[in-house]
Amino acid sequence: MYVPEIVCSCSVSNGIVVFRAMSLLLFIAASHGQVPSNPPNLRPRQGDTKWGYVDTNGKFVITPQFDEAATFSEDLALVQHNEKFGYIGTDGHFVVKPKYYDAGFFEEGFAWVMTKKPFNLFGTAKYGVPLFARFTYIDRTGKEIRQPFYAEHVSNFSEGLAVVRLERRLADGVKKSDT
Repeated sequence: MYVPEIVCSCSVSNGIVVFRAMSLLLFIAASHGQVPSNPPNLRPRQGDTKWGYVDTNGKFVITPQFDEAATFSEDLALVQHNEKFGYIGTDGHFVVKPKYYDAGFFEEGFAWVMTKKPFNLFGTAKYGVPLFARFTYIDRTGKEIRQPFYAEHVSNFSEGLAVVRLERRLADGVKKSDT
């Protein structure tokens, strides 16, 4: 019976402690920073072909200009513009320019972003397997808190923690006998 060797390391980057054990990363936020507590009363709504944001009366306050639009989270909304994702403030201006292939909501001052589009083995349907996607986390100013890394799954921060499942790759230190 083969028992894998557990490799564990720890590093600190921009207020985030990163623990690594085998194919998992655990991000621990050293400080959550100032997170807005009152969500804006803006909701995404589709215009003719593009998405914008309406107030409680249904009046557009951010004109429809986005390919996709999500609800505001911590005063920032995830939007897609020209096939890339970024974040806008409640005034409709970009806080984080759309340069990512995918992204998550801000939770506790951080959001995950995909910096390299995956290669989809067997397509993107039910049996598709996305490979070689690179991710990192950003703060509310758009600053990347760590160098992008290959991962199979990333999670939002919750109670100061975010868990990442790394891709099992020879380049990441996984022994050939582990795969």
